[in-house]
Amino acid sequence: APCSDPASAVSAQTRQRSASAVSPPLPQAERKIKSRLVLEAVVAAENIVATEEDYEEEIKRMAEGYRMEADKIKELMGEQGKKQIMEDLAVRKAAEFVVNEAKEK
Repeated sequence: APCSDPASAVSAQTRQRSASAVSPPLPQAERKIKSRLVLEAVVAAENIVATEEDYEEEIKRMAEGYRMEADKIKELMGEQGKKQIMEDLAVRKAAEFVVNEAKEK
């Protein structure tokens, strides 16, 4: 039966929306974590590394995206940020490696 009170109908919709926004589907988060762990294992097993050139390209891409100077991005990222970017780039290379291996078979 349709709700005769518009305020309570909106309130119910808002509660439903915020409940789903607060708790993303756990299986999706779990899959992302498992995928990352598998790719990190591929990075280690295949000795995949990101090069300084890969890093510079990523910084350039980020600088364009944020409309900032590349040097400013590097400054903001610091050494810890660089380390994280290098790890992410290696994981991205591992994903490409896995896809290419699958295509060859």
